[in-house]
Amino acid sequence: MKTNGVFSDFSKTVPSYASSTNPVTQQQEQKGKNKVLDTVKTVAPIVIPLAAIPVTALVTHKLSKANLSELTSKVATLTDDVAKLTALTEQRTILNTNTVQEGIQTAKKSSEDIWKALILAAGLGTAYKAGDLSDDDKKTVTIKLADKISDSSETSHAALREAQQSMAISGNSLLTKYMNNVNGIQLLKCNESKNETKYKAAIEQIKKAAPKRLYEAPNVKPISTKDTVWSVTSEFRPIMDGGLGSVPPAVQTNANKLKVDMPTFIPMYQQKGVANFVEKDGKYQYKYADNVFDLEKLATFKLDTYQGTKAKVEDVEIYSTTLPYGQKLIFIKNDTYFNGPIYNTNEKTEEPEKFAFFSKAVYEFAKAKMDERSVKGLKVANTSAFDEIKAPKAMILNDWQASPIAALTRYKAPLENAYGQLTDTAARNLSEMNLITIGHNAMYQGSTRDNNNDSQRKEVTSNILNTLFDNFAYDIVDNATTEAFARNTNDAGLKNLDNVLILNKDDAHANHTNFLNMGICLSDYFHPVSKNYAKEIVNDGKLSGELRWALTQRDVAGSLYGIINGNDFHTLSIEGKHEDIKKSTTLDFAKYSKVSSIDDVMKARKQNKEKFYTDFILPFSMKDEGSTDPEMQKKIDRIKTIKGNTAKLEFVKNPGMTLPSAEEIKNSPVLASVGRLANQKGIDILADAIKLLMDRWDTDFPGKNKPIFYLAGGECEATGTRQPNREFIEKLKNEKLSKEDSDRVIFMHGRAPMQAIAGSADFFLLPSRFEPCGLTQTEAFALATPVIGSAVGGIVDTVNRNGKENGVLTEKGKELTPQALYEAMKDGLKIYFEQPEKYTNMVNDALQEDFSWIQKGKQGPVYDYLEKLGMNRDDLPDVQ
Repeated sequence: MKTNGVFSDFSKTVPSYASSTNPVTQQQEQKGKNKVLDTVKTVAPIVIPLAAIPVTALVTHKLSKANLSELTSKVATLTDDVAKLTALTEQRTILNTNTVQEGIQTAKKSSEDIWKALILAAGLGTAYKAGDLSDDDKKTVTIKLADKISDSSETSHAALREAQQSMAISGNSLLTKYMNNVNGIQLLKCNESKNETKYKAAIEQIKKAAPKRLYEAPNVKPISTKDTVWSVTSEFRPIMDGGLGSVPPAVQTNANKLKVDMPTFIPMYQQKGVANFVEKDGKYQYKYADNVFDLEKLATFKLDTYQGTKAKVEDVEIYSTTLPYGQKLIFIKNDTYFNGPIYNTNEKTEEPEKFAFFSKAVYEFAKAKMDERSVKGLKVANTSAFDEIKAPKAMILNDWQASPIAALTRYKAPLENAYGQLTDTAARNLSEMNLITIGHNAMYQGSTRDNNNDSQRKEVTSNILNTLFDNFAYDIVDNATTEAFARNTNDAGLKNLDNVLILNKDDAHANHTNFLNMGICLSDYFHPVSKNYAKEIVNDGKLSGELRWALTQRDVAGSLYGIINGNDFHTLSIEGKHEDIKKSTTLDFAKYSKVSSIDDVMKARKQNKEKFYTDFILPFSMKDEGSTDPEMQKKIDRIKTIKGNTAKLEFVKNPGMTLPSAEEIKNSPVLASVGRLANQKGIDILADAIKLLMDRWDTDFPGKNKPIFYLAGGECEATGTRQPNREFIEKLKNEKLSKEDSDRVIFMHGRAPMQAIAGSADFFLLPSRFEPCGLTQTEAFALATPVIGSAVGGIVDTVNRNGKENGVLTEKGKELTPQALYEAMKDGLKIYFEQPEKYTNMVNDALQEDFSWIQKGKQGPVYDYLEKLGMNRDDLPDVQ
């Protein structure tokens, strides 16, 4: 397990300051104190801010109120004395050890001895003033201070290290005192004074938070269309790794059309070669891939975080930007937690820890909008920009990465109020806030159960719960019940699900936390992204795992509600995507729309199919070796001008590959599949189904041209490594198929131009094992392309609905197999070859579909979401 922070473990190198063989007289002690004081007076302008270091360092460790008060008083007295001596009054600046070290390196006019004294006064003085050392140790520390000040042979770096050691010794020993062991999971407990009446009420509120939502019908507070809704997400196009990133920007854009204020919050990822933050001349920019965002700095504040028994205060910076469509995007910047790709563990923190920190930062910013004094170290950088972001009355939590916000609002806000850290109004607004969690894929849960070993699992779980809840962690976990076992005492297995925050709480070898469980148990509604998928995750434990019980309760209570992801067809149509296609392929596709005659549509689609093959596929396949044909070389040269993702696309060739001629494409059906190379997407099943189709072609379709397949996709979850799913396609091409058949399977690896491929195919393939909703089938429909796929999840809800016939699916409820997918492809191709009129009608039915976020008659997913958030649909405008 990786750790970070200034409080590194120096226990093996720290010298002992206690010494029974080195007695210190009272006179010597006073002499040492006087020498320290003289040095402090000499450098008063710098030591004043340094005098605050002990408080900063030790507040993190959750001292009892009495100890903290005593420590604060001692430091305040020292600071006041120095201020009087120097006539300086500014005492608020806080310097961390990194700043001190930088000061050492840049302070050319100061003597090395003075800087050593300052660092030791800050570091060793922390241990001395904390009262955490014995009397003998105090005396020894004092003499050590005096000795080090007069010892000019040691370097400033050594002095700094010793200061850090002392801070670690006293600070972390204090932190450990307030840790409680819950079957190996260490949780902080608060020992500060509290309002007993409010505390008891808070505990009752915590106990009832999940049962109220798991077993009772949803009862959200009405809110006005003038109220602000916050959306929280890990992805936001173009900052994205999968389909999730397409949803939040579309929801915000369409909510804005309904005059609803909906800023979206996202981490500011910083990744070498992909994303970076730039500050120059007081202006700020964030660059992600080829996109540049101009920023306004709103505020900064500090967050307490925990790594084992080590604590650290992290700086959080808040920036905003307004996108071309008017979307307001709020970035949460922190260089420790968001240093690396969107997902996966970085060199300092594990993936769930990253999003625990993100959720806490959003929660703290919500507090800042309701009760500024409640946020540690809050500094507003731009008052007008800060005030422009209104306090939320409701939130949309996108998937597991944002789900801890539900636990923070329901659990932490009431206790912060009981301990006087949050006003009554702010605590009530937070704890009773209307929340919906969108479940984009229940297979991804943000669970710590899969860590490498028991100790790692426990440590990461402790880190997350302590970081989220600080010194309220133990009290919150102890009372975060689902009442699962209490309501079903005959089912001992429900003990494992009896706690929202630690599943398998009583099993030291299996206890862990699960982020998505927090959203499911504590939001007012849990929304899977299609109705059929909502049924599947309740009925099939393979799709939901340990969350199935909670999902079942919500289903019975009526608060599990599937809402199909929208897709704005006017932006996805061949007209809406025309410029994107041109940018990614250099091709000027023929246009058509819903109002075009079907004859014009079929004619344009035929032109685009041939153009894409002759002017993109063929020259793209030869761009590295070139061509002796001057006309083809011109096309190759044009292809080489493409920038962005398509320029990085790899055309995967098997040895001796020869593509079909341009003439042959006219009479051959084209079947395309574009998507992530993930197991979910059924690439292995598709490969075997293609083999069956090719092997049986002469029997099924005698005398007909065999199909051409466009298979395109990038790596899964941005791991940057080759996936086994790529190997399925390569094995199909290189080993399973004959050379003739293999040449008809065209594989493009990476981010492919999806709209161009789907718009030039006769069928779009969806061989998913499971599919919560799926966006590519509705994108294909907008391009007038029928689909062939598996009858799972949102595919069932979006294909062949409302009397339309725009696709061919496998049998619903049956396991997806190569045989089943082959049968679906065969049925689709029979329509294509033998029933051209029916195929034309399928094209038209695809084009006439509408899955827009906003639809006439106040229908569509955005209306559904806003209604579940507490807005009256009748009060919303009817925007088409």
